[in-house]
Amino acid sequence: MSFYQRYLNGEYSQVYADIARLRQKAFQPEAAAEIDRLLTETFRRVLHNANIVAETLPQFGYRFNRWRDNVITPPLPDADEYIRRLVQAVQPVGFIPLSLQYFYRIVGEINFIWDYDEYPEIVWGICRPFVCVRHRFLFWKKWKTKTTSGWNVPENCLRKAQNARLV
Repeated sequence: MSFYQRYLNGEYSQVYADIARLRQKAFQPEAAAEIDRLLTETFRRVLHNANIVAETLPQFGYRFNRWRDNVITPPLPDADEYIRRLVQAVQPVGFIPLSLQYFYRIVGEINFIWDYDEYPEIVWGICRPFVCVRHRFLFWKKWKTKTTSGWNVPENCLRKAQNARLV
C-alpha cells in the first residue's frame, strides 16, 4: 500500500517514520511523486484546520492582530518562484525543509498573533501565538527595517514577534 493510502487510512506517524527511514532515497524520482502527493494532502489539511482555528478562537475572546488583511493569507500566485529564490539564497548554508516549501505553496501565511496594541492583556496568560509569515514578507524593502540574522524584517513586525516570543 502506498504512503498516501496509508496516510488516508490514519497511519500518520508510521508513514512519516517510514519516509524518514528512506533518508536520501526519499528525494529520488520513484519516491518523490508519492511524497509530493502525501505532502500536498497534509498541507491541505493544515489549511483546513487553520481555518477552523481562525474561525473558532474569536468565539472565546481571542483578538487577532490584523497588521495584515487576513489571519490566513492565501499563497502568492508566484509562490513557486519565491520558494525557488529562497531555496537558492539559503543553499550556501543549508536548505529549506520540504514541509516549509509546501506550507508556503498550499497554505500561504498564518498570523495568529494577539493584538497587543488594542488589547494589551491577553486572555490566556500562558498562550503563545503561532505565526508563520510568508517568505516574501522577508524580502520587502518598503518599510523601515532592522537587520536580524541577515534578514530584513519590518521593525513593527519584529517588535510584535518579540512580544510574542517568536524571535
